[in-house]
Amino acid sequence: MQVVWVALIVFAFCLIMSDIDRPPPEDPEAGLDLSRQPREKQIGLEIAFYTGQATDPTTPSGEPVFDTPTNLLDYLAGYLNHRNGDRDS
Repeated sequence: MQVVWVALIVFAFCLIMSDIDRPPPEDPEAGLDLSRQPREKQIGLEIAFYTGQATDPTTPSGEPVFDTPTNLLDYLAGYLNHRNGDRDS
């Protein structure tokens, strides 16, 4: 008798970080399209964007946009602390 062990690893994502623009030949709106997909499928994921130069603090649909590492890391720390119930405070 042969025993086969199967390990199923499930990764749960709560946050998607993406850039907004894509270089050709991809659609320049591909990053923004990514944010529409979870909403259309009613998947509860937080989405945030990091870009080289932000023209607005949010996308047209309200996702935050960051263009400095400090602002991005501050947002991520706040989001994770809130999500984890501020366990360290």
